Amino acid sequence: MACEGVLAAGAGLLWGAWGLAGALAVILAVGDMPVVRLLDRHLPARLGKEALPGCRGRVAEGFRESGGKGDCRGRIRLQGALWSARLDSAAGHRPGCGEYVRVCGLEGLTLVVRPER
Repeated sequence: MACEGVLAAGAGLLWGAWGLAGALAVILAVGDMPVVRLLDRHLPARLGKEALPGCRGRVAEGFRESGGKGDCRGRIRLQGALWSARLDSAAGHRPGCGEYVRVCGLEGLTLVVRPER
């Protein structure tokens, strides 16, 4: 008879521990939801083409005029990839190889860049 009481008490403690762990897991999961929603609303998407403007790249192939309209094109290395780039019309000078530029726009798969000051 004494053994049955000890077993029942042990089983009750075990179920109580599992119940406490389950309740704690639910509280943590539900408690994090408002924080995730708050961050999701206030942080802009920084993936894909939306993430490129403002990024800093390095000129890999110097900018040369192409098309005869004062359109300067070259190639830059940005985040480990080589991109075709067009120099923004408001740019003061043509950056040479190794100089840094900032992406200010995107036209198809061509980055529009300005020399970094």
